[in-house]
Amino acid sequence: MKSRFRVAAVAYAAIGLGMTTPGVTAEALTQQDIDRCVNKGWAFSPDQAASGCTVAIKSGKWSGQDLAWAYRDRGLAYSHAHDFDRAIADLEQSIKLDPKPAIAHLSLGNAYAAKRDFARAIASLDRAIEIDPKYATAYNDRGIIYDHKGDYDHAIADLVKATELNPLEPRFFNSLCWARGAAGRDLPQALQDCNRAVALAPADQNGYAMNSRGLIQFRLGAYDKAIEDFSAAIAQDPKDADSLYARGISRLRAGDRSGGAADVAAAKVVNPDVADPWTAVGVK
Repeated sequence: MKSRFRVAAVAYAAIGLGMTTPGVTAEALTQQDIDRCVNKGWAFSPDQAASGCTVAIKSGKWSGQDLAWAYRDRGLAYSHAHDFDRAIADLEQSIKLDPKPAIAHLSLGNAYAAKRDFARAIASLDRAIEIDPKYATAYNDRGIIYDHKGDYDHAIADLVKATELNPLEPRFFNSLCWARGAAGRDLPQALQDCNRAVALAPADQNGYAMNSRGLIQFRLGAYDKAIEDFSAAIAQDPKDADSLYARGISRLRAGDRSGGAADVAAAKVVNPDVADPWTAVGVK
């Protein structure tokens, strides 16, 4: 049960970081400051990116709508550092200066979602979709929020739309697979969605999809297959408490009491609260 908004959502938002690269004339501002703020390809740490944006904001080079990009990109840097209060303040300021870019509303929605303020998160993503009705990432991220709220009808509708708009993004199919699995409905179709996610993702980076497919196999009663999928996720990240815990429960269901107990114990060492979200989706 990897985090289904926040880091992943911020990474999608980062696609827009290189859209504006202003020139440099202010003496106190350097091209390196701008490069750090824009942070194309996540070349700089969040602290370095935020620092570059701060210099850009204080340089006096831009004002009004022309300054919105720097607040937006600093907000993204704060989000990536999980400093969501400062992220929200900057993203709201960016939108105040220029409300047109859909990415600013998407990024604000994801910051609110990370604080579990789902009402404001959905409102922000609604606005992103109003601005750009073909914004697949916004549908995906709003679907994830509905999933966290337990509103599976809206979640699945949004996630289906995301996969239709971008049928080559593995994380969209993963989100859809997970939502169907969490709802306990359309499990054969959910398995196809997860298979698609696994096939589209790089083989050494598809642990999140293996984790989701493990949920579907578990809910189908195919415990041996669930164990295989959770084991594949663990092979990519041995400290993956979510997959360790779910593999442990799957082993217990399959009759392996010692192996199951060992996995559950190991998972709880990493995350003492790991059982709660899995119990909520029927893995218990």
